[in-house]
Amino acid sequence: MFAGIAGAAFAAPRIPLEDFAHDQDVRNMQLSPDGQYVAFLHDYLGHPTICSEPVGTSNVLQFDLGIALPIGPAVQKGVSGYTWIGDDRLLMTTNVWNFYWYGTVAANRDAKEMTPISGLELIPHSSGILLNVNLEGLLWASQSIYKFYDEDRSILMLDDHSYNGTSVLYPDVVKVNSFTGGEETVMRNPGNVRAWGIDHRGQVRIRLADLGGPNFEVTYRDDEDSPWRKLGLPKGM
Repeated sequence: MFAGIAGAAFAAPRIPLEDFAHDQDVRNMQLSPDGQYVAFLHDYLGHPTICSEPVGTSNVLQFDLGIALPIGPAVQKGVSGYTWIGDDRLLMTTNVWNFYWYGTVAANRDAKEMTPISGLELIPHSSGILLNVNLEGLLWASQSIYKFYDEDRSILMLDDHSYNGTSVLYPDVVKVNSFTGGEETVMRNPGNVRAWGIDHRGQVRIRLADLGGPNFEVTYRDDEDSPWRKLGLPKGM
């Protein structure tokens, strides 16, 4: 009897079947942190792009990511992945020919205030003309590892130091302002750290170091001002 009462009291509202029926080329739906918007990937003219819409409406906005000018004047950029970095802002990974990594770019959910973050997105151009093709000094970060949800929509990223977006063995940790694209190195790799651990405040607290061959070492610290200490591992590790 009590089970029946509980089921009646907390029964969830029925969800229309139409909410589950989408075009086959609509995928990777994600709600914004505040639950007010939904974003998804959608194929347009053979290229995956990103769309957003307010929940409960059909007002779909399709983002225009433009041309990959350093690759060619007619090469359309696509989106291989994305994540919300605030209630109103997205970080997108761009590619060309649906395969090759191009860079990352941030934009508001209304596709405004689009800011190049890393990779070839950072090469300046104006009216379809490249202004500088120098690749030195650019940020080659292909993934975010922490979101601060602050007013700058800042994120932590791994700087791969690589032109093709493949992760190198020993990345640095950088903090990026998603509105200005400004960056600062939070943790510079001493040359043997393969992985970093971030706590709930966005502080780098753990590092996994390569000691050669199958040997590795885990160190940690209490906070950003504390020294690194070796973490004891179980026998056989």
